[in-house]
Amino acid sequence: MSFLAPLFLLGALGVALPVVFHLIRRTTRERTLFSSLLLLRPTPPRLTRRSRIEHWLLLLLRAAVVCLLALAFARPFFRSQGGQPDLAAGQRKLILVDASASMRRANLWADARQKVDALVRQARPGDQIALATFDLSLHPLLTFEQWNEAPANERASVASTRLAAAAPGWMGTHLGNALLSAAELLAESRSKGGSVPSQIIVVTDLHEGCRLDGLQGYVWPRDMEVSVEVLKPAHRGNTGLAVVSERDDLSPNTTTATRVRVMNDSTSKHEQFKLGWADKEGAGFLDKGQEVYVPAGQSRIFSLSLSNAASERIRLEGDEEPFDNTAFVTTPETVRLSVLYFGSESATDPKGQLYFLTRAFQDTRHRAVSVTAPATNAEIAPGQVENAALLVVTSPLAARQAAILRQAVAAGKTALVTLSAGDSGENTAALLGFEQLKAVEAQPKGYAMLGDVDFRHPLFAPFADPRYSDFTKIHFWKY
Repeated sequence: MSFLAPLFLLGALGVALPVVFHLIRRTTRERTLFSSLLLLRPTPPRLTRRSRIEHWLLLLLRAAVVCLLALAFARPFFRSQGGQPDLAAGQRKLILVDASASMRRANLWADARQKVDALVRQARPGDQIALATFDLSLHPLLTFEQWNEAPANERASVASTRLAAAAPGWMGTHLGNALLSAAELLAESRSKGGSVPSQIIVVTDLHEGCRLDGLQGYVWPRDMEVSVEVLKPAHRGNTGLAVVSERDDLSPNTTTATRVRVMNDSTSKHEQFKLGWADKEGAGFLDKGQEVYVPAGQSRIFSLSLSNAASERIRLEGDEEPFDNTAFVTTPETVRLSVLYFGSESATDPKGQLYFLTRAFQDTRHRAVSVTAPATNAEIAPGQVENAALLVVTSPLAARQAAILRQAVAAGKTALVTLSAGDSGENTAALLGFEQLKAVEAQPKGYAMLGDVDFRHPLFAPFADPRYSDFTKIHFWKY
């Protein structure tokens, strides 16, 4: 029999208390009945000290209560010899190696490989070993089947080769997801290979931000052991760099700005840093850089400005771990789209559709839209329709124009056709290839409203927000 909290057995010394109480208890002598006490002088009763125990059963019961309380708090348990696994038959071990960005620090990945090599060399002939890396998810490197298929004298070198081919990435760490995936892999292998003792060995630096959410609602198997091999970095603390927003303007003649977040670890010894745009080699600054102050355990955002777009790299100085002290800023190319408009309205006529169409497409950093309106019955230039992202038709088309647009629509182009007063559907018939299509204006008694709107469609996706999805104030008298 063993105890989980053997120190509570010292409470059994309290069994001496009932014995002491029985020995020091004081009481009066036996009483004798008299007929009358009138002629007797009052005398205080004579007390005597009992020096021997009379009620042995009561004493034993009180002592037993004290001993049972001490035994209960010590939490005794019996080791079941029959239920213990046969360790001579070997164990099934799954080694998880942290491959997140924090493992890029100077010595951690080399130490992790040495630790894994030592664990593999210590394996007994009957052991089965699997190897995997993890960051936000699990990435298997060596399965139990591959371990068993390899010759016994080459298994250690196979595991070392698989780990040597891997390297830490730039992702965060989610240890909870890795443990859940590892438990599922061990449970699956156990169902195939029988009941064998299982163990998960985690090789990690346990840095800040190592997430464990997801394990709270999971019932961990009782016969699955988890051990953690903690790696110690050469330098204490770390300061990282991350881009919050890209440049606000793509024009080379204006000042560009980028917001950068500097994150300082709580164990860091440094608080003063230098931040700025790096040169092409990344070893220095284009300018002098700016001094920034970030206390340990905090993060702060700074804005960097540059009068030209010569650099796409931001550099941080003052940290002993330089692996995350460089951030790259990519300048996205502007996509230029063309809209081809076929109509008789003027772009300056506020009652025409072209007036509103030119104002509907606002230029952004990533997209520039130009609206081109060919003259009525004019020849369409070669490639003009093929390069257009949208075709808009508001007036009758010439036969040549209708034929070209019909071919473009059949090839997959998008055309928006609006029917105006007096339009009987010739444009729509020409684009669809129909000989005749009749369109008649309805004469409703009341207005119509948009009913079921599919906000998953790209046309209505910008209005999916509840603040903009109310179309009940839009009434249609002509539909």
